[in-house]
Amino acid sequence: MDPRTYARLYGPRVPVRRSARPAVVVLAAVLWALTLLPVTGLTAYIVLVSTWGAAEGEAAGGFLLWYFLPLVIATGVLTALAFVPPVRRMAWDSRLLLLGAAAGPVLVVLTAGMWVLAV
Repeated sequence: MDPRTYARLYGPRVPVRRSARPAVVVLAAVLWALTLLPVTGLTAYIVLVSTWGAAEGEAAGGFLLWYFLPLVIATGVLTALAFVPPVRRMAWDSRLLLLGAAAGPVLVVLTAGMWVLAV
């Protein structure tokens, strides 16, 4: 169908704006907070250990690479998931909840693995 025909028959297309659901927004915020809290703490620990190592004259580049490279890869995978067409069509609150649910296990496993390597 020609887009001009639709506009002539029914008027201009007005997309439906979905309102945010407070329960989903709160659940997504809690899920992201529980996901990012251990990663933030471990990042502070990694930076602290690297600073102490640099003060003693040790090279910390490899140690930091082993931490930040998987973190960058996980971020890239989540970004790619966010731009998949079915996910892009979701409401923003549902999208945040889905990405938080996908990020949770990945970042927690990354944090646990780096904690084992750092200790």
